[in-house]
Amino acid sequence: MGIERSSSGKGGHRRPSLRRRLLLVLLLPMLLLLVVDAVATYVLALKYSNHVHDADLMDDVITLAQMYRDGGVSGDISKDARFLIEYDPDGHNYYSVRSSLHGLISGNGVFRQPLPPPPDAAPKMFDSRLSGTALRGATLSMRSTHDPQDIVTVSIAETLHDRQQRARQILMITVPLEMALIAGVLLLVWLGVARGLYVLHPLTRRLAARERELEPITGPDVPVEILPLTRTIDDLFERLRDVLSLQERFIADAAHQLRTPLAGLRLQVDRARASHDPGEVHAAL
Repeated sequence: MGIERSSSGKGGHRRPSLRRRLLLVLLLPMLLLLVVDAVATYVLALKYSNHVHDADLMDDVITLAQMYRDGGVSGDISKDARFLIEYDPDGHNYYSVRSSLHGLISGNGVFRQPLPPPPDAAPKMFDSRLSGTALRGATLSMRSTHDPQDIVTVSIAETLHDRQQRARQILMITVPLEMALIAGVLLLVWLGVARGLYVLHPLTRRLAARERELEPITGPDVPVEILPLTRTIDDLFERLRDVLSLQERFIADAAHQLRTPLAGLRLQVDRARASHDPGEVHAAL
């Protein structure tokens, strides 16, 4: 059709395209939306990962406290239990058990801790650092089974590496899906615009079928979006009709004004041709 006949103009210049322009207009906001969504996804994934790890830490500190409650102040956990507490494939876990009367009972790292919660209260979460490494921990206080005056504080802390890694894994899963979704949306926009341009074909066919008609082209099948264009063309046709009408009236008036002089001229020519008298021919001419 005429609206898609050529994609380049004179001199190899590319003609503007509605589909291409619409895709470019939509692409930048969608990419910006993808970045914002990726940041939001990472923040939410990290928050969810922190929630899960905090719950695990509280369970671990409760379990460790139960071990020391059963073993007493001077007792220690087994090597296997200590290995399970310390082991972390993506970082390291630290723990400490302190007595208000005897000081540090057991532990594998000295990290800053907040004021412990009241005895037998729910575990308390805290943030700390050890040798420049950020830690997230849980602490729990309990009364010693051997000395009611002694308060034992059990704490477990872990690095943040595993939390951040889980959040990145969630991000790496969601970002490709979102990119595929954006690509699908752009493809649908491309196909939708191409399909929508088909409504111009009846108008194009009507214009191509005309020869010298200058009647208005705006009809009931013209889309609302191009009504200003068709109405402008109708105004142009109206001005052309006025110019052609003025030209026809001028020609008609000129022909009428010239009819009498031409008739007299023809009569004198016929008179000159029909006469054999040189004087009469000279007078007619």
